[in-house]
Amino acid sequence: MPDKRQQQDILYVCDIEKHYLNNYYSYSKEKDYANFINAKAFSENVFKFAIDKIFDGNNPFSKLQEEFLKRTFEKMYNQPETVQHLITTMFLAKHISNEIEKIYNFEKEFNMSKTDFTFALGIHDVGKMIIPPEVLLSKEKFYENSEEKKMINSHSYYGEYVLDFIWKDIKKDLNQMLEEKNTRIQAFELIGAKKKQSFEDRLEELEKCDKDVLFKELYGNKGVVEIIKNHHESVVRNPIDKDTFKYCKGIVLSQMIDVLDALVQERCYKDKQSIEKAISIFKEKIQNEIKISTTIDARSVLEQDESKSLLADLNETSRQILNALDLRKSLLQREELEKHFTTNFGKDLNRGKEVIDRNNNVKEECI
Repeated sequence: MPDKRQQQDILYVCDIEKHYLNNYYSYSKEKDYANFINAKAFSENVFKFAIDKIFDGNNPFSKLQEEFLKRTFEKMYNQPETVQHLITTMFLAKHISNEIEKIYNFEKEFNMSKTDFTFALGIHDVGKMIIPPEVLLSKEKFYENSEEKKMINSHSYYGEYVLDFIWKDIKKDLNQMLEEKNTRIQAFELIGAKKKQSFEDRLEELEKCDKDVLFKELYGNKGVVEIIKNHHESVVRNPIDKDTFKYCKGIVLSQMIDVLDALVQERCYKDKQSIEKAISIFKEKIQNEIKISTTIDARSVLEQDESKSLLADLNETSRQILNALDLRKSLLQREELEKHFTTNFGKDLNRGKEVIDRNNNVKEECI
């Protein structure tokens, strides 16, 4: 999580919602109807692709989880590269959690179901919606301590805020859905209204419940938000609180998947690594993290003994996962999925490249 000085350095920190509402990537029905429709269609098609290719046509998500996924894809219409990353990390999350289930009871070990974990990976980069395009879509590779790099890294911390804004949007649309006869039932199903419970009572129930209960109702599990907030934060190097503690293993696993996928994906600022090279870099990174965690003092609000126990447990889990997984097989299957995505959404990926090129040309003209 950014410290106070870093938060001040990020220009939009005090007005995140304005950046969400006016972000470069979303289109309003009133201002740009054509692209509004295109973004909606893109979102629906990407979601259908994910269900067909990752889940063999069987949608495992709740109505609200589905809605959050679709709206994330829609808002990232001009970031098809990021959407592709979300889809391939979802695949790896599903595939790897199934493999882990062979050595652990996944839900007991990670305090969340495999479906909720996969959902978390599907929206983990939702905070990128508020990163200015001149930074996020730049072909320049920024230095680690540069203002631009801080801004990009902040997307995980601000992901929770963006989810709040998406929920506000959903609630606005729910009222419109209630006015139409053919969408009233859909509105009730979306918010999980119980039998004989009015829409207003159900909405009030959600508004009044505490954050932990609300997160469970909206996202399936509070751990989803912890993964979004911490998927770039080292739980062995940085202080952690009681809430984060419960989901540490899921956070670490999400980081492993995020890194692995990023290594084999081409980005506007880098080429992709070969599968063999990616596995080598990945294993070295994980082993280094394990070495560091055995030498540093555990820094958290937890009791010292509890912290040391956590680090030891995380290390053992990481080792067992690395030993159990066939990373080459996982990445080969991911590569096939990526090819299917490119075939289905080639025009969108090319449009995304045009946006990147246009953004960088404007940037060069301004220098």
